[in-house]
Amino acid sequence: MTNVHELPSVWPAGNGMILGEVVLLSETGARVRTDQGLLAAELAASCLLQPGVGDRVALLADGPLFYLTAVLVAHDKNSQRLQVPGALVVAAASMRFDSTESFAVETRSLALKAAAAEFQFGLFKQLALKMTVVAEKLDVTAEKIHRSAKQEFTLFHQQFERILDSKNTQADRWFQRVHKQWVARSERTTITAKKEVKIDGERIDLG
Repeated sequence: MTNVHELPSVWPAGNGMILGEVVLLSETGARVRTDQGLLAAELAASCLLQPGVGDRVALLADGPLFYLTAVLVAHDKNSQRLQVPGALVVAAASMRFDSTESFAVETRSLALKAAAAEFQFGLFKQLALKMTVVAEKLDVTAEKIHRSAKQEFTLFHQQFERILDSKNTQADRWFQRVHKQWVARSERTTITAKKEVKIDGERIDLG
């Protein structure tokens, strides 16, 4: 039976770093098997890589307390996690993430602020319960866009849309409200209704 090894309240200065293997994890630290016995160590703020059972780690002593300062060798190299308690701010002149397979962000809320933003996608898929986009100028260019929404509200101060071939709109009900003037120009215009067509106005000019 292996017990937690009790060490003197002051760790000998000449021994320095303690190496060991994680055998048990807790919310605030870990139990580490070392040459001195089984030690209870708290996770140091400098140890960003979350330790796992079987990892080779380094400990430092501060009086009667031991701190897990670094993960030297990860037992499971396919699943590693960086974890920081509280908020984390990374400040740099520029930042880049390189991922050969995938990049995913999971969060309760997401805020992006930039003077200029550029997105390039081979395939863009958007699934959102609620999305709000506020931009002084929004320019979207795509060969094909498929958008499905139960309810959508879009407000533009000025919009220019150019369709090279055709645009198909299907809706159970479609309402358009224009405050001042509505102009439609084309070589041919066809309006087809299965039941009835109504045109109501104080003045109607045809021809």
